[in-house]
Amino acid sequence: MLLLAMSAFGVRADILFRRLFFTGTIPIRRNEGKMGFSPMRIIYVVTAVVGVAAVQGVSAQEPTKDLLAAQIRDQGYRCNSPLSAKKDVRRSRPDEAAWVLRCKDATYRLRLVPDMAARVQRLK
Repeated sequence: MLLLAMSAFGVRADILFRRLFFTGTIPIRRNEGKMGFSPMRIIYVVTAVVGVAAVQGVSAQEPTKDLLAAQIRDQGYRCNSPLSAKKDVRRSRPDEAAWVLRCKDATYRLRLVPDMAARVQRLK
């Protein structure tokens, strides 16, 4: 009887039955089982979006091996298939990052300076 009365107020009977059978309680919220925009749901979504954007922002600061290979190819060096790129912390400076790029056919040391062409030195 209570199930019929609550389903008349907008609560789905199958949700009521499952909740009653598994937990022994009956939900009293009217929008049980419906998608709504509660304040907590909005906070969760905003937090997730900001978290994903922050992670992408951190990873966007470091160039990948493909980006470094494209940089030296634009400058006339040969690097068709990059194998790895490692930051040379010892040779890096605050505004000048040093990288060692291993390609299939050669290994290069790059110095990346903002708004300038990379300084490239062939190692092998």
